[in-house]
Amino acid sequence: MKIYTKTGDAGETALFDSSRVSKADARVDAYGEVDELNACLGAVRAAGLDADLTALVEAIQKELFALGARLADPSKRIASRVSKAAVEEADVERLEHAIDRLESANVRMIRPGWLMAPRTKNFLMKLRDGNGNRVYREDMHNGMLENLPFRTTTNIPTNLGVGGDESEIYLVDFATIIVGEAFDLEVMVSDQASFTQNGQQNGFQQDETLVRALMAHDINARQRGREITVITEVDWF
Repeated sequence: MKIYTKTGDAGETALFDSSRVSKADARVDAYGEVDELNACLGAVRAAGLDADLTALVEAIQKELFALGARLADPSKRIASRVSKAAVEEADVERLEHAIDRLESANVRMIRPGWLMAPRTKNFLMKLRDGNGNRVYREDMHNGMLENLPFRTTTNIPTNLGVGGDESEIYLVDFATIIVGEAFDLEVMVSDQASFTQNGQQNGFQQDETLVRALMAHDINARQRGREITVITEVDWF
């Protein structure tokens, strides 16, 4: 089965009504832009959103598919028969209300940037592409990652996940985020506590003393967390 038709070699393409137009036609350019926007929204969903935003973006994507179909259907052959290809006034109003709701959250993102653990930074600086070239090293030497500044903090744990070998990366607004570096350790000592090493063990029975040291991790957000996006299950170290 061939995946090409050769019907567009002359610089034209077919619309839904079988009419042919230039590939540079404004209609073709418009539904191409709509497809690109839809792809970007798909990438945003894949990166992880809360439930409300996921539902909103999914609804917008469906409406963009409908809009693309309308743009490729100048004779309205499909739109008149397929309800899902219709973009109604209610759809526009719902999008406007969503915009109002998001803007009213008052999250300005004045100084967006990344927060990560030092071990995650070191991994990214050593990362190579398929040709053996360092992917991020030069930019990260200048304090940037994907055109945004980054900072490291030991307040982001590196022992998360089932195996205790995962961390997180935060996309935050540095204008509203406060990172509290904790230097004091809380130390607890017991000869009665249990621990796991080759099965459950008891300190008293093993004639051992257990020491546990805890350090607080504290990142505070003035906007109640609305200015933080978290990448979880990071095992880049």
